[in-house]
Amino acid sequence: MTKLIIRFYPDLIAAICGLLIIPWVIGVPGHPTQTVLSGWTLGLIAMGSYLVIYQCVKSFKASALYKKNASFQQPVTAILNMAALCLVPAMLVALLLLFYVE
Repeated sequence: MTKLIIRFYPDLIAAICGLLIIPWVIGVPGHPTQTVLSGWTLGLIAMGSYLVIYQCVKSFKASALYKKNASFQQPVTAILNMAALCLVPAMLVALLLLFYVE
């Protein structure tokens, strides 16, 4: 069960980012403070960066070089898992900045 969760965690995070990025790109509603704008920017950069890393890793996994060379498989998967794990705290900080009340 744990291996199944670890295997699909990056895909789940990518799906959540894919759904969140559309409203995030639309912009900050109302008259935001500098703190809210910082949270919005951090979230946008974090989600955009993760989606780029995710797509690069998935494209590389489909390449012939990856399939021929077994030594690439563990580091490439580790990069994707690390990016997925780092995204969650970054998004929590962004959400905290969004809902920070002065």
